[in-house]
Amino acid sequence: MLANPETVLKLAAIAVGGIAILVAAGDLRDAIGSLQYEADGAVIRSSQRQALARCRTLTPQHFKTDRVCREVWTENRRRFFALSTEDQVPE
Repeated sequence: MLANPETVLKLAAIAVGGIAILVAAGDLRDAIGSLQYEADGAVIRSSQRQALARCRTLTPQHFKTDRVCREVWTENRRRFFALSTEDQVPE
């Protein structure tokens, strides 16, 4: 069975389009990379992400005495809930 030239061109166009989408998706993933965007467009810095990751490993007793972790989590809650400084959740 021989395919007519029109069918071959359509299949080639679909294949090229699929490859273009895959390349664009890969470039987008790389461009976003280490940045994590919030709804308001703010960027969470990698140092904040590292601090949050470290603080997740703390026990409740250690968390109470770790001032840095309490501050990082307070800031994270403020950004997540879009709270102003007057609307802060008490600890």
